[in-house]
Amino acid sequence: MDRQKIKKSFNGRVIAVSQIIASRLTRILLSTLWSYSIKSSVNFKNDEVYLFISNHQSRIDPFTIFAALSMQDNIASSPVRFMTASRIYFTPLLQPILKLMGCYPTRPKRIDPVTLTVNYMKSGYSTFIFPEGRRVLPHESTPKDGIVRIIQKNDAEITPVLVRITWSRKSYFKRHIDITISKPRGDLKKLNADEIMQKVYSI
Repeated sequence: MDRQKIKKSFNGRVIAVSQIIASRLTRILLSTLWSYSIKSSVNFKNDEVYLFISNHQSRIDPFTIFAALSMQDNIASSPVRFMTASRIYFTPLLQPILKLMGCYPTRPKRIDPVTLTVNYMKSGYSTFIFPEGRRVLPHESTPKDGIVRIIQKNDAEITPVLVRITWSRKSYFKRHIDITISKPRGDLKKLNADEIMQKVYSI
């Protein structure tokens, strides 16, 4: 695993720049259209490969989460690969943009998605996963066991990061977003998918 090699590669640079620009533009929306708060106990470092594990409430959750981070944390954590629903990823008009942003499908062709995710991390990419696979409220949570297999099959040196995002409506047009980012306590390899999501919701 060579994080710096990926950061300096052509694909890595293109994805990183695209993600940083998208995050900064989304930050303008957060500041003008909505309100947000972020609590992060993670000191992001350039040399670490991160596995982001998050709940899912909005289609723009990834943009919102990274927009709330500082520019320094954006640079340190990028480039990131995002596992994306295949029905969205393979939409002809969206696919070029999603590729540019580092997305890859939940059902890639000719390769198991767990293997692909592990390979990305082994090569030096950070990866962002929504274990629930769809937008749900906490009481509707039914995470898939893919996250367990990703963690158990990964023998690379990675840093798991838990992300909890909550959208609430303050008025008809105004929404508030609460974001909490933390490293998990204990070994995630010993947990099932439900237990991992419980950790996400409890941070």
